[in-house]
Amino acid sequence: MVEKKTPLSKIKGMGEKKIAEMEKAGVASAEDLVKADPKKLAEKVSGSEEAMGKFQEKAGEIVKKEGEKDGKGEKGKSEGKKGDKKEKEKDIKEEVDSEDNGGEKSGEKVKGEKGGESKEEEKKDSGEVKEKGKEKGEKKKEVSHPRKNKAVVNGRNLKISTKHSIAICKYIKGKNIEEAIEDLGKVIKKREAIPMRGKIGHKKGMESGRYPVNASKEIVRLLNQLISNSDVNGIGIPYIYSASANKASRPYRRFGSEKMKRSHVHIESKERGKE
Repeated sequence: MVEKKTPLSKIKGMGEKKIAEMEKAGVASAEDLVKADPKKLAEKVSGSEEAMGKFQEKAGEIVKKEGEKDGKGEKGKSEGKKGDKKEKEKDIKEEVDSEDNGGEKSGEKVKGEKGGESKEEEKKDSGEVKEKGKEKGEKKKEVSHPRKNKAVVNGRNLKISTKHSIAICKYIKGKNIEEAIEDLGKVIKKREAIPMRGKIGHKKGMESGRYPVNASKEIVRLLNQLISNSDVNGIGIPYIYSASANKASRPYRRFGSEKMKRSHVHIESKERGKE
């Protein structure tokens, strides 16, 4: 028997762009996604390891449901075959009895007519039930949920400087998400600096700036999550509508000498031209 493969389009939140990336990575069905390693997928496909894990959970649920349906269909076929054999045995017995007793034929005809009438009535009732079910299904299909016009991503208690994260949020605000990821990649490679206030050394093309590598890496990870959230919400060309950073609760280091750096980051994206 050839195994039926469930298409990736049945997984909620899986857009056309994401499906194309999955197929390039060698994941062509929900069964392949369940078997895949989320870490390796996150390297090949745009998205975090957490997002790949969620997609795997959804794929697992769909594969289970499909398996249960196939199992029920096979049981129904086997029961149908057994019923056909029993009906054939009954017909043979009735023929033998009719040959022995000719008077019983008329009784059987009457029973057959009554049985035919009852079957017709059952068919009519089942037809009416099906029509009512179709009407209810059409009414349910007419209900449409409001489309979300923005996507959100939150980073809680990140191990980065609040000062650096505020400067990066100002730097990426208003840009396309992919463009912001490219610019932060240059910052990580120390080819481009982030403008900052204060008594800081001058950098090329600006008064003062720095290369916040750790903060840039964390925000790039959040931006990759924001891309997948935008795909789920159906946002065509997303751009960074809002980006902000705040101080988080800062735990003490060992022996209570000083506090660690902790920050909260909140980023929103919208479709350009549809605000």
